[in-house]
Formats: sequence, structure tokens, C-alpha cells
Amino acid sequence: AERNYTFIYREDGKKILISVTLKKVEELLKPSGLFIRVNRKDAINVNYIQKWNSDGTLILKTGELITPSRRRINRLNLP
Repeated sequence: AERNYTFIYREDGKKILISVTLKKVEELLKPSGLFIRVNRKDAINVNYIQKWNSDGTLILKTGELITPSRRRINRLNLP
């Protein structure tokens, strides 16, 4: 997310820019139960988490490393 814009990363690798805040996108996706907000800039699909590291960082299936915010890490259910 960048201010009032949000990037949506699709499974086919395409990236879409929309002029909606991440907070609004999060509200729309919340009922599905598949997305979690992990920090100020990222909401991720839980099906794309490859590994939860012991330090709380997440590795996605794409290989990307995501660091949850300190405030949100306590809300995540780490294995």
C-alpha cells in the first residue's frame, strides 16, 4: 500500500494498482477469512504463507520475506 493506493498481486504474477486504501481492501476481504493484515503496508493471503519463522517473520511461496509489525504480531497465531 502507498497512501491512498493499493497494489493487488495476482496469482498469475500480474500487479494491479487501485485507488483504494489498504484499510478499505482489508474490510472487503475480511469476511473471507483468508487474508490477514500483518503490518502497515501488507495484507496477505494465508494460503501463500510457506513458513512462519521463530522470530515471527513470514516467508511467502514467492520467496518474499514479510516482517509483521510488533503490534500485529501478537494478534497472529504463530505455530
